Amino acid sequence: MGAHSHQKDVLSDFGNQWTMFTENRGYYASPQALDSLIQPLLAVKSLQNKWIADVGAGTGRYTRLLHEAGAKAILAMEPSDAFEVLKRNTTGLREIEYLKAPAERIPPLGFDFIFCIGVLQFIEDPRPALVAMGRALKPGGELFLWVYGKEKNGLYLALLNFLRMFSSRLPPK
Repeated sequence: MGAHSHQKDVLSDFGNQWTMFTENRGYYASPQALDSLIQPLLAVKSLQNKWIADVGAGTGRYTRLLHEAGAKAILAMEPSDAFEVLKRNTTGLREIEYLKAPAERIPPLGFDFIFCIGVLQFIEDPRPALVAMGRALKPGGELFLWVYGKEKNGLYLALLNFLRMFSSRLPPK
């Protein structure tokens, strides 16, 4: 199986997941969740009146939170079938533009901030995406990347992999 085929499978899997589980509720969708994610690297108040891109926006959870934090405008990008869920979950929010495209196709519009949360580790070759995101920032703009890590998570991962042996055989709902 080639890299392109693998990438299509990943997009398909996430698209299926996000079109099945569409809601963002509770702490998961709260301003406190955004604050805990970006602190101490970035203060939420620094997002006010900024031009922001949300790369790999999924169901729109962070798009909505960035909007609530006072972003001036947001480009929400999602390449999977969850694109319509993203649009539906952010309907009625002002100054949001949408682009159904992968990270490497982000337009060089001079963003103040680009957020790429939980996405980069799923891109087969992240270099083109990183280069494109770098070009899309204005001078002095900031790229906020968050990726999953395995460091010091051995016990957790062992338990998770054990549970996956059973849970992966259950129907999705």
